[in-house]
Amino acid sequence: MNQTRPATPADIPVLIEFWHERALLQQARLADDARERWTRAALGWLENPDVTLLVGLNDQQQVVGYIVGQVQPAPPGTLPEWQGVISEISIDAHHYHQGVGRRLVDAARDWFRSRDIEHFIVHVSQRSAVEQAFWRGLGAVKWMEILWLK
Repeated sequence: MNQTRPATPADIPVLIEFWHERALLQQARLADDARERWTRAALGWLENPDVTLLVGLNDQQQVVGYIVGQVQPAPPGTLPEWQGVISEISIDAHHYHQGVGRRLVDAARDWFRSRDIEHFIVHVSQRSAVEQAFWRGLGAVKWMEILWLK
């Protein structure tokens, strides 16, 4: 059975590979030092009480994915005053890991609830039909559009 746990600094080299592959699949423009920047950010998340970085493990206790959850202020004047945000989720795309994505989301949801956050938003690329289908399968619905101007 797949499990989850909080990430440690020792997990970062594996997580950076999942992040990098996901970024390439989403056709993100990456800085020359993108891996180093992400590594610094991830190490910061491990120290930030308003961020959770969780890893998913397969039956052999190998890290096969991760999720990043953050508590952020909601827009001023709206309730609840704080909201949860899933800013990243990535799972090893080379093998099937039954249920690890759902377990990561459940673990993030439990972390949010421990902070009295009952709902959360998810950042999903329009280029990622698979991710969109995953979240819709968990009951997520479209809430807002984020538009980008150059």
